Amino acid sequence: MKRFGYFLTKNSRDLDVKVELSPLQLRNLKHYLLSIYEDVFRVCDKYGLCLMLTGGSALGAVRHKGFIPWDDDMDLLMPRKDYDKFIEVLPKELGDKYYFSAPRMNQPAHSLFLKIYRKDTVVSAWPFFKKEGAHLDIFPLEYTPNNLFLTFLKSCVCFALRTIAICSKKDELKNKNFKKTMSVNLSSLVYYKICCLIGFVFSFKSQKYWFDLYDKFVSMSKRTKYMAIPTGKHHYKGELFPVDFYLPPMKGEFEGRSVFLPNKCGDLLTNLYGDYMQIPPVDKRERHFYTEFNLGLDS
Repeated sequence: MKRFGYFLTKNSRDLDVKVELSPLQLRNLKHYLLSIYEDVFRVCDKYGLCLMLTGGSALGAVRHKGFIPWDDDMDLLMPRKDYDKFIEVLPKELGDKYYFSAPRMNQPAHSLFLKIYRKDTVVSAWPFFKKEGAHLDIFPLEYTPNNLFLTFLKSCVCFALRTIAICSKKDELKNKNFKKTMSVNLSSLVYYKICCLIGFVFSFKSQKYWFDLYDKFVSMSKRTKYMAIPTGKHHYKGELFPVDFYLPPMKGEFEGRSVFLPNKCGDLLTNLYGDYMQIPPVDKRERHFYTEFNLGLDS
């Protein structure tokens, strides 16, 4: 076993420098993400669970038949019932190779949705500087109320709980490098101070409490006419559509593998990206930066 990767800054203590991955590093990271996906898909297939690509990964499947060339992550989607069953069997099925973070598990969550990390990797992303493994994101697909007014009310409460949960991340907010990064201009500094204030006001309960409460509130077992991805970056109503936009899933291709996509994937991608088949100019592409990147690769 040889190690691929290193601190990306000139000095491991100097975390001011943010660096993009080289083509070789990006290729190797994608190799790892695909290996994680294959392990996850194997478990889902074993238990008959629905697993779909979403977001940029779904866009990559449709436009590139694989990763978006400059992308460095994978986003997956599971209906809530399957999502909960998957989390239940994860420790038994994949616990030797991975560690996990999700609300309502036996350890504190680092995000509002499930993250699956490879144990033998270290990846520190800017601006949070946390040492995490190469990972996949899996979002729960939720039913939402049929009544539009109830949907509006629920979206408001979700926004408030989401804000509190994110601001309760004391370790991240107190990280001196993150604080320094957020002090580069007035608007980001004000945002940082507001987050700290909200975190302080609601510190009478633990971070785990707020993450668990959010997850309980957005989950809905009753079948309705609509579904959404409340934990996605577009929040509760940003990807809210009739059920048949998501289910049943359709087949697609991703890096030579057969995958599942939401039923009306084109409509969902249009909602997210507009003319999604048009490749954006370089200055409009989403960019990610790192301070440490270490993968264990077979010789």
